[in-house]
This record gives sequence, structure tokens and C-alpha cells, in this order.
Amino acid sequence: MDKKVFQIKEVSDKGLVRAVIATLNVRDKDGDVTLSGAFGNQDVVVLPTHNWGHVPIGKGLVREEDGKAIAEIQMNMEIPAARDWFNALKFDLQKGQPLQEWSYGFTIKEGGAAQGEWEGQQVRFLKPTEDGEPGLKVHEVSPVLVGAGQDTGTLAVKENKGALRSHKTPVVETAWSGPTAIRNARSDENQAYYSKIFAWRDPRGEEGSKSSYKLPHHEVDADGTPGSANVRGLIAAIGALNGARGGVDVPQGDRRAVYNHLAAHLRDADIEPPELREDGDATPPQNHEPEEGKRFCDEAEAALGAVMSLTDRAKSLADLRAKEGRKVSEENRERLLKLSEALDAASVALKGILIPQCDSEALKERLRYERFRANKLRGDQ
Repeated sequence: MDKKVFQIKEVSDKGLVRAVIATLNVRDKDGDVTLSGAFGNQDVVVLPTHNWGHVPIGKGLVREEDGKAIAEIQMNMEIPAARDWFNALKFDLQKGQPLQEWSYGFTIKEGGAAQGEWEGQQVRFLKPTEDGEPGLKVHEVSPVLVGAGQDTGTLAVKENKGALRSHKTPVVETAWSGPTAIRNARSDENQAYYSKIFAWRDPRGEEGSKSSYKLPHHEVDADGTPGSANVRGLIAAIGALNGARGGVDVPQGDRRAVYNHLAAHLRDADIEPPELREDGDATPPQNHEPEEGKRFCDEAEAALGAVMSLTDRAKSLADLRAKEGRKVSEENRERLLKLSEALDAASVALKGILIPQCDSEALKERLRYERFRANKLRGDQ
């Protein structure tokens, strides 16, 4: 079994550690180049100094993200050795230049390595297998004195009391209703149950109280069974972190970890997540020109969360009013008609951007039809 180093990126008082296992597509001290796709997503355990005879002191998930192999680790704080190592990591992060290095143990699957040349030197490439599966099986990560990786070392320490640990799950892109997910979720369950639905728990609340949890993003069956993460729910949750729909009351120290949880699900679905606004301010930029296509998309993503929330409430109110036989007042009807016209106008304008750049003739015709239909409906009102 081989071993390599990784660097600590974040730790918290709950025993959570976010780390860079490896930088991809660079030559390390062992003369290896680890290519993108060699890790994929996989579970690992944490051992002290590669001691396979020692009880694991934690476990985690390894995934590839932005040219790095990232390990998200939960130390088992019930074990003295885990507490000792965790406290040592915190001390190393907070007192002067970080010195502690880490290493990971792995085996190479068939087809997961090949010899070749890299920048004029002979190297071993660690890579995906021929069928595209990860070529490395990472068994464990361990604290060590010296590791083989390049640019290793502790980067940051962070308070992270309420963010729920990210996990692997299917991701679907279907209709989404946050209120329905919350309503279907069972009451008086434990955190393990609610972590399959939400991204954050208020540490001041009771673990078994559904009201202690926020940012739902998983589908929940009528019987309360959690299901797949939902793309629209994930984007709505990130929008709320960024201030959409009035924002969400998540402490500043938890926001990055909550975002990482949500963003990991989107990346699992090959969707690049919206960026996290560090101050939580989702106020749209005053300059509406789409400078290099970035500012306009930021504004659109900030609006998306509000639109999705509006859609959820509109569906719920429509169902409620139909059951109760209630009607919208004349004043509110005029206000909602103006809103509907504004949303139709936004849809038409967005399609005007997309149609000239669309490669598919079939999709181009569909966009033209939808734009025509929206214009016609506006003319008929």
C-alpha cells in the first residue's frame, strides 16, 4: 500500500476537518502525477500515523473539486486519541506557522497507473481506469511528520457548529417544494435523520425538533422517507445563504461549511454551483451590463431563489384557496397580474439571449415558440 500527504483546510469545534488530500495534475515528491478522475468519490477512515491496529479515530468522504482531492472528515470525539489529535491540529493551526502534515494510504486498481513522461521527466501517472472508474482506492488518512505531497500544510481553522456533514446521494432535477419537504419530514427524529433532508441545524435547538433544522434540499416522501437531493432545492438553499428571500439565519462561521455541503451535491450532478457571497448580501449589482457574462448571471442566480420560493407559495396558496373556495381580492389581483407580466417579460428577454447562441435547431425552435406564446399571452391580458 502507498501513502501520500494532504493538507488541513478547515477544522471546527465539532471535530470536523476539511482537507486537501492532493493537488491533481502536478508532480509530487514521489515522482507521481495524479490525474483528474483518479479519486472520484469514496469513503475513508482516519487512523493515527497509519496504525492499522488502532481503532479508527474518525471517518470521512473524499471527492474531487476544483483540481483538488478534498477530504471531509468527522473525528470521533468520543475516542481520547481523536480528541488529542484534534486538539493538536487546532493548536498547530492557531499558533504560528502550521507544521503538521498528513498522509493517506491507498492501493492502485487494475489499470489505475501508467508510466510516462511529464515535463521532461519519467513519472508514474495515477489515473482513472479504462472504463472511467477511479483508479485509486483510498483506505485511510493519518497525521504524519513528513508526507510526499507538494504544497502541504494547514490552511485555516473555522468555527462550524451547526453545518451538517455532506454525504453521497443521488441528485435529481425535478419540481421542488421546500414547504412540502418540511411538512413531510417526520417530527421527533434524530440528527442522522434530519441530515438527510437539511443542511444546517441550529445548535441552540433540540436535536429531535424539526424546527431546529434549516435549508431543506432533499425530496421527502409522504411517509417521511428522505430521498434524492433536488437541484432546484439546492440552488434555492444557496440563494437563501446569499440573501435571497430575505436570507437565512445561519451564523457567519457556518456559512462556508453549509455552502460546501450544498455545492458538493450539485457537483455530483456535474452542475457548477453558484458562488457563495461571503457577506451574505445578495443585493443585485447596480450595473446591469453583463460584464464578461458574469455580473448578469450573478443577478439572475440571486433572483432564482426568490422566484422558486414564490412558485412554492403560489402552488400552496392555489391549493388552499381551491379547497376553501376563496378568491383573490380585486386589489391583489391587479398586483399579481403585474407580477405575472413582469415574469413573462423576463422570460422573453432571457430567451432573446439564448436563441442566437443555441446550437440545437430543435431547442432553438422550442425557445422561439415559448417566447411567442409568452408575448401572445401578454397581448391577450
